[in-house]
Amino acid sequence: MSPARFSVLAACLAGCASGPRLPYEGQVWLKDSEEELRTAQARVQEARATRAEAEADVAAAQRVREAQGAEVDAVFAAEAEAQVKYAEATLREKERALELVEASRGCAEQALVAATAEAEVRAKLDGADPSEAKARRAQATACHSGLGQLRAVLGAMSIRRGSARAALERAQVKAAAKAPNERPRPFLE
Repeated sequence: MSPARFSVLAACLAGCASGPRLPYEGQVWLKDSEEELRTAQARVQEARATRAEAEADVAAAQRVREAQGAEVDAVFAAEAEAQVKYAEATLREKERALELVEASRGCAEQALVAATAEAEVRAKLDGADPSEAKARRAQATACHSGLGQLRAVLGAMSIRRGSARAALERAQVKAAAKAPNERPRPFLE
């Protein structure tokens, strides 16, 4: 969209008295698309924060494993290894979630551009091209349909994290049986 068309559209959204005014329906569509974009951006920030937390968990689990050294019983070493694998699986899942929300944000941006082009066509602004609006909507729709594959990958990562969690719990049970009063630690997530 050209800067001139965007400025005319922005002026119409602001309620300019002169020139063409975007109909109420077009304003609502644009506001909905802008809200979807802001929501997607917030999800990206949240996913980045949880990914950073997962990276810290991996580092902490690795430090525990290294601190135990060779003098530790094999049961406790297996538990430390299970903690690292669980933290790494969680990190991989959070990375895939971040990829998904970033892709979703990109789709929301495309949907906003498509809604803007469609609103221009409905308002019959000069230079509004219906074929361009249809092409933009098709791009946004294709983008949203492409998110399914990322969701499937995220589901597989979630299953792997669940398996790592189960292995960690089994290792914790074995370690607790070996020394029940030495290291009590409930599993918290």
